[in-house]
Amino acid sequence: PPPPPPPAPAPFQVAISAVVTSKGFNIETNREECRYSVTGVASGGSSGEFVLWNTHDWQFRHPDGTVQTILATQSESVDFWGSDRLITGSSRTANRIAWHPTKKFTLFYTFRYLLTTGEQRTGTVSIDCI
Repeated sequence: PPPPPPPAPAPFQVAISAVVTSKGFNIETNREECRYSVTGVASGGSSGEFVLWNTHDWQFRHPDGTVQTILATQSESVDFWGSDRLITGSSRTANRIAWHPTKKFTLFYTFRYLLTTGEQRTGTVSIDCI
């Protein structure tokens, strides 16, 4: 009998995660600060498959219930990630610092990206800076 066909590749996917490296009131800058890393990892799909970063937004959510949303352009997303794309089998990490003059906060990011098929997807991550 002929050999079985090779298994189909796993579907292409992007996983986004975050790690807080420090948080709290910085007496030198007189503000609440949060240092963190956001990592995107692409896997599966065909060799060379990639996504193009589109826009993203992020929210400061405060314990008192107030929310501030910041919208980022596609160019700002490229700056955030340091590249316009994420290729399967690779990862990108953005090291960031967020701050507020007086209030503690949790950050929520929503990243939008385009597959080579033109399909738009989103990835979200929350960062606990409280």
